[in-house]
Amino acid sequence: MNFLNALEKIGGFIEQERKKRDEIIKDIPVLKDVVEGVWSKENKLAELKAGLSGLERQIQLSMSTKDSNVDATESESLSAAEDKSRGKETKNLKHKT
Repeated sequence: MNFLNALEKIGGFIEQERKKRDEIIKDIPVLKDVVEGVWSKENKLAELKAGLSGLERQIQLSMSTKDSNVDATESESLSAAEDKSRGKETKNLKHKT
């Protein structure tokens, strides 16, 4: 009996699979267009990435310039402080003699 019940159900399964196949076949042209088509946002994304690269370079340059200026300012400050301390030492030596 189980074998006969299985044979009876096969017809229903075949019909279900045909319906699924028909739905999938209807979607194939749309899916092909999507896969083969040009993505409308692809060009915009490339432009934005190029702009981002440019901005990153500008930021790096400005940061390196600021670091150079800070280093130069610090070295000038150190030189001025050294000059002041030398000047005090010279004055102290003059007063002692």
